[in-house]
Amino acid sequence: MKGKLLALTIAAAMSVMPIAANAITPEQQQNIDTAISAQSGLSGAELVQSLLSQYPELAAEVVASVMAARPAEAASVAQAATQAGVSAETVTTAAISVNIDPASVAPATAAGTQTIGAPAPTTTDAATGVSSS
Repeated sequence: MKGKLLALTIAAAMSVMPIAANAITPEQQQNIDTAISAQSGLSGAELVQSLLSQYPELAAEVVASVMAARPAEAASVAQAATQAGVSAETVTTAAISVNIDPASVAPATAAGTQTIGAPAPTTTDAATGVSSS
């Protein structure tokens, strides 16, 4: 009985595990790496745009490979990738995967930058005398 329950539990767990939909093959990675080397005259932004047009299904791998090859241009690579339709989450994940500070490639938000440290102001209810933040 325990064996059946264990097998059923494992089968259920495996059925909900995420599986990479677009796992890159070694040949595809080699093609991307070769293209990066061959197109050394292009900027990082131009390079990522070119490779994304060739390998749109491998966006995360393309962005990560270009950032790894051109870390000084990571911000412009990220901007070009997002303009080409790659999600900000994918770009950030790609940056992290090649040890690029994600803050350096994150798009600006309408909220601006958040600072931590100043406490929220408190007010006192005149009727009850209770302070709240």
